[in-house]
Amino acid sequence: MTSSSPSFLAGRPRAAVIARAGLLLLTLLCAACAAPSVHDAKLLVQGAPRLTRVQLAYRWVPLKEGEHTRFGNRQVPLALTPEIGVEHFGDPLARQAQAAFAAHGVAVTATQSVEPGARPRLIASADGGPQAPLLLITPAHGRIVNSRFSTSVVYVFNVVLVDPNTRRALWRASIDTSAVSSDPSQPMYDDTHARQVLDALAEQMQHDGLL
Repeated sequence: MTSSSPSFLAGRPRAAVIARAGLLLLTLLCAACAAPSVHDAKLLVQGAPRLTRVQLAYRWVPLKEGEHTRFGNRQVPLALTPEIGVEHFGDPLARQAQAAFAAHGVAVTATQSVEPGARPRLIASADGGPQAPLLLITPAHGRIVNSRFSTSVVYVFNVVLVDPNTRRALWRASIDTSAVSSDPSQPMYDDTHARQVLDALAEQMQHDGLL
């Protein structure tokens, strides 16, 4: 009489095993697509000098609708999903800005979060130097998809670099971001995601001759 080794599936509900496998596959797939990507970057003023300093502002704009999969078809306001963290994304952006731009030889002189409908302030440099150009990041549109295994969010941000003296836009772009989480208690737009967004923007600005 021969004995066989116990099956890996023995004692485990089939549905639970499938759910775990699906979550693992989704995590692996999304790891490759989660990096932010910059699109439609355009230098609006030819001959603009390279930046040595910059100030950063994040202006939150509530978006109206989100989308759910067939596991839940109702639409909900995008702002009513606090686990995303995008409403307070200005905080991690502020924490990560100095290191992200320092890698390109640029100092961040000030950071701020701006309420919907308000205008960002141009903040004087603490060292008494000239005001730095303002890099303003604003959500443009977004989409939420809830599945049985996770929540995925895609936001597109508009980004504009403003001359502090003329108030003219020097450069503009949009950046696609994505975030995936299987833990609804943890914010998706956190310090790690903020650094990825800022790194992508800084690299594009360097490519366009601004850094």
